[in-house]
Amino acid sequence: MRWLGDLAALAEAAAARGELGIFGTSIAAVWLYARLGSKIRFFVDEDPSRVGKTLFGLPVHAPASAPRGSIVLLALVPEIARAVAGRLAQHPFEVLHPPPLSRA
Repeated sequence: MRWLGDLAALAEAAAARGELGIFGTSIAAVWLYARLGSKIRFFVDEDPSRVGKTLFGLPVHAPASAPRGSIVLLALVPEIARAVAGRLAQHPFEVLHPPPLSRA
């Protein structure tokens, strides 16, 4: 699916701009980590059972404790990402929306 390639390219470009984290610890986040490796610096999750732990040796932060000034990529389909972004707007990091779903 072209969307996954676009998501990975977006993540690559964001990592070149600053400290990059991925929102979530599910399959999309794991896939992106596998694709980008050391370019991912942390994960952000709203699930209290995951916060404070590590995934692939990287910290899993609550939104409130994510690094200030970092970039957090929403590795979610756009419709869900819009809803999550509203909850994250108050935090001191850049929320990076995923690319639109391609129709081709």
